[in-house]
This record gives sequence, structure tokens and C-alpha cells, in this order.
Amino acid sequence: MKQYRKYYIAVILLCLFFLAVKNFGKNELIYLGGGESRHFMNGVFIKDFVADRAWRFPFKYLQWYYLKYPALTLHQYPPMFYILEALVFVLFGISVPAIQWLIFGITIVGLCYWYAYVKKKFNPEIALLSSIILVTTNLFLNNFPMVRLEIAALSFVVVFLFYFDVWSASKQRAHLYRAFLLLGGTLSVAYKTGFLLPYVVLMMVYQRFSGRSVRAKCTVIAGFFFSFFTAVATFSTISRITKAPLLYRVLHGIDMMSYFHLKKMFVDGDFSYFTQLNFQFIETFGVPLLLLSLAGLAYIIQHGNWDSISGIFLYGVNFMFIFTFCITHFEPKRFHVFLLPVFSLLSGYGIYSILKYLKGRKFRIALSSVVLSCFVGGLFQEPIYFRGYEPAAQEVVAMNKGGHPILCDALLDGNFIAYVRKY
Repeated sequence: MKQYRKYYIAVILLCLFFLAVKNFGKNELIYLGGGESRHFMNGVFIKDFVADRAWRFPFKYLQWYYLKYPALTLHQYPPMFYILEALVFVLFGISVPAIQWLIFGITIVGLCYWYAYVKKKFNPEIALLSSIILVTTNLFLNNFPMVRLEIAALSFVVVFLFYFDVWSASKQRAHLYRAFLLLGGTLSVAYKTGFLLPYVVLMMVYQRFSGRSVRAKCTVIAGFFFSFFTAVATFSTISRITKAPLLYRVLHGIDMMSYFHLKKMFVDGDFSYFTQLNFQFIETFGVPLLLLSLAGLAYIIQHGNWDSISGIFLYGVNFMFIFTFCITHFEPKRFHVFLLPVFSLLSGYGIYSILKYLKGRKFRIALSSVVLSCFVGGLFQEPIYFRGYEPAAQEVVAMNKGGHPILCDALLDGNFIAYVRKY
């Protein structure tokens, strides 16, 4: 089996490439609260800003640009992804497929690091299974062809997890600096990756108790989350009572459950919030993936491999705590993409724990069958497709010989604006 291991990463990347070829270039910008068109136009704005040398009069240029193309959200998102978008637009022109292939390139990097992370923790076979499962899940494939931040941010998160784990094992400052540099890069792609900040603190505290009993470790984890919850609830309460502008801006969007959901649970006895979350959780990941993940987790605990899984497991626990107890503007189908590494690793381990009882040729055939099944299943999954605004915008621009203002009254106005700018 060892002679085939050098081809594992090639198999993974080929699967990702064929899935990209199948799904890219078929759809326009898809309406998701207008987010896609705004992400697209933010990159176009940066390209135009540099091309027009607008740094000489930035505010006037921004006002003029927004009046002409009112589909910008530069104040809501960090700039790194949009800078990369602008570079791609300069090289390949303004188009949706150009950004899709940019996301593909970022995903390749993240996938290689994920394979290396799992291989270092376990073995190449589990790394192969975990990587294939990750890129063929419905959640990943639905987000993959979209002009969104989630897949790109997930790749940055994976690279950060790899280097943070390297530092955890070596305790060398150079690796710590590299990990924090990557953390800064991850936050500059998407603010929602801020859940990594308490994770870093949690892991540093947890590692100080690495030689203690399981009860002591669980006490440390519970104490950390309770302290974090209490601190954020206190600041949120102060900001509501005093209406302090600074606290309000810092905690804007963080609506603590202590004001609504905790009251419903512990006073009214209404647990419908968690029931709803559980159903959404099952709908997002699917029963087979969750069952395989539970099997993998049980096998790991039974055979005493907790130290190998503790980092990624606490990553998942931290994510669920932050987005369940601290942020009630929780959209599981969007943000659950950050849990894919956890479930892909556990489910890959669960499958391997079954296959490893086969020997020699039988093991190779079974492993190849699982990989092929995942790939074929990914090919049959159809992401959301949407078309129509691009040809309409192209025709309107062609008719507008005098360059007159174009007014649009439509549900997907941002899509129309983006394609007007393209043509």
C-alpha cells in the first residue's frame, strides 16, 4: 500500500478539479441577501480605484462610484479577498468564472494543508478519506461555485490550524509568529473567523493541563467557556444600559442569548431554539456523515487517541459555543462550512476504522471504492444555478448609446449593476 501513498494528494486535487470544471461558469451571481453581487463589485471597485489613480481624491471618487454603481459593501467586510479579486480582474477580465477559479486556487492550498495536517496526526489513508469527504459534501459544493467568502476563509482557517498545531508540538517562537501572521490573514478575509481568537486562548490554557486527568481537562474547558460567556454578557449588558457608542460598535451583531434564549430555556422551559438548531444541523450535514463522525469519535476515545484529535475537536466545540450562545444571528447553512474539517476528519477516521480490518488487495479495493463513491456522489450534486441578468444587462448597455443613467427596479438589483459595470 505504501507505494500508492504518493498519489493520494494527486487523486484529491484531480477530484476537486473535475468538480470545479463541472460547476464553474454555469451560473451567474446568485441572490443570497445580495451578498454575492456586493463581494463581486467590491473587487471591481478596488480595480477601478487603482486604475483611475483615485487615491488623490478617494472620498469624492467613492461617492461618484457608489452613485453610479450602488452595490458596494466595503465598510462591512475586510479587504484581503477583494484585493485578490482586483488582481484577478486585471489579469483575466471582469467575470464570475475568474473569481470562481481564484477560489479554486485558494482551495487547493487549503486542501493540501488539510491533507498534511491529518497525515501528520494519523496516516495517509485517513488524510485521503477526510479530504475527499470534505470536498464532496453538499455543503462544500453548494458554496464552492459562489462568489462568497466562506470557502476562501475556510482554506485560510485550515492553514492556520496546521501551523498552530506545528507550534503546539514544537513550542518554537518562529512557528507561533507564523501562526499568528496567518491568523491575521484569516481575519482579513472574513470577520466571522474571529471565533478563532477564543480558540487560541482555549488551546493555550488547555495545553498547560496536558498531563492532567480527563476530569481536570473538562473542568478547564467548561471554566473557559463559562468565563468567556460571562465576560461578553457583562460587556453586552453595560453597552445596553449605558448605550456606550464604543461598546455598542464592538459588540454590534453579538446579541447575547442571556436576554432572550436563556430566559426562554431556564425560566419558561422552552427549548425550541436548540430543537431548531438540531434539525438544521441534521439537514446541513446529513445523517450518514453525522453517524460516521460519531463512529469515528467513539473509536478514537475507545483506543486512547484523544491527544491526536483534541485540537480539531476543541476547534469544533469552540465554534459551536460561539455561534450558539454568543451570536444569535446564526445562519447554520452558511457558517457551518467551518465545521467541515471536524466532521470530515471524524467520518474519515470512522470509515478507516472499518476498512482497516481488511488486508492487502481487499483494503485497496475497499478504499478505492469509498473514494470513487464520494467523487461520483459529488458529481451528481447540483448546486443552485441562476441565469438571466447578464444578457439583460448586456442588451441594456448596448442600447444605451448616449451613456445615460440606467435605472433598475428589480429584486436582484446588485446582480444587474455588476453586469452593467462589466459591459
